[in-house]
Amino acid sequence: MNFALLANRAFRVLATGALLTLPGCQAIMRSAISSEVTATLKEIQSPEWMGSQVKGDVELVKLADDLYAYRWAGYRTVFLTTSEGVILFDPINPVAAPGIAKAIASVAPNPQIRYVIYSHHHADHASGASLLPGHPTILAHANAARDIKAWTHDGVATPTEVWEGNEHEVSLGEKSVKLFLLPISHTDGNVVMLIPHRRALYIVDVFPGKKSVTLLGAPFHSYHGDLRALAKVQSLDYDLVIPGHGKIGTKEDVTNYVTFLHDAKAQIAKSVKKLGLGEVFAEVQNPKVGALLFDAYDALQPKYGNWSGYEHHMLSALQWVLVFDSVLSE
Repeated sequence: MNFALLANRAFRVLATGALLTLPGCQAIMRSAISSEVTATLKEIQSPEWMGSQVKGDVELVKLADDLYAYRWAGYRTVFLTTSEGVILFDPINPVAAPGIAKAIASVAPNPQIRYVIYSHHHADHASGASLLPGHPTILAHANAARDIKAWTHDGVATPTEVWEGNEHEVSLGEKSVKLFLLPISHTDGNVVMLIPHRRALYIVDVFPGKKSVTLLGAPFHSYHGDLRALAKVQSLDYDLVIPGHGKIGTKEDVTNYVTFLHDAKAQIAKSVKKLGLGEVFAEVQNPKVGALLFDAYDALQPKYGNWSGYEHHMLSALQWVLVFDSVLSE
């Protein structure tokens, strides 16, 4: 049985105001929701979601003579080799970091890791640097460094070098990478990394990958902040986009994702009108709000239903757009 669909059907009943009060029905609902959460988390860490053709938990992909992507379960990082050592982006976590170091040693002419660059402060991407060999410079934006200091981040090594402002360049040997701050989006310290000579971009969490819907309902995302961040990303010069999760794609895939976000907002407005909800956003406890989400879900399915994660994440994505755009104006 598809428990995700069961959860959707059960939620549809509740959303239209037919409240289930019988203990047996509540048990079915809780089982369905529990299964949905399990399926969602499994999908996030699934190699299949990343578009991998390799079975197992790790994969090393050569993107160019000096540029490699390393996947650990549903997470991906990137490293650049030079004559003077390696620039590594996110160390991911303490379990992944030793494998990253091993992969670097297997392909890099000079495997010394000189830089580790944090995309942001979250421990699921930024922990593990202390397990890497040598003593690399650990670089983070000042906003991310502030958050690392302010909160407990198990396994996240304190940055040894911090940069401020909107742009920064790191050079090693004959090569350079450019860093751009994407504030008030996934976090206030998110950084996107451009590798100009390879026309490649590494981006974490703000873009979920080629044709992917992700957990947009998380409270650390700003709808308008994400759109501003993605507008900045679209202004950069690159062809290949390498996401921290999801499938590797092209700049066109970023544009398609921006269109998806705009379509979600537009469809919510259409569904409000269709259902006659009027100023529904002033009545967030209106029992028809759930019906609104499902109406938008169904309307967008012909265009986006084949995107990875649509079934598991689209309802939360629509709720995020509804609340953060229309209620909070964030």
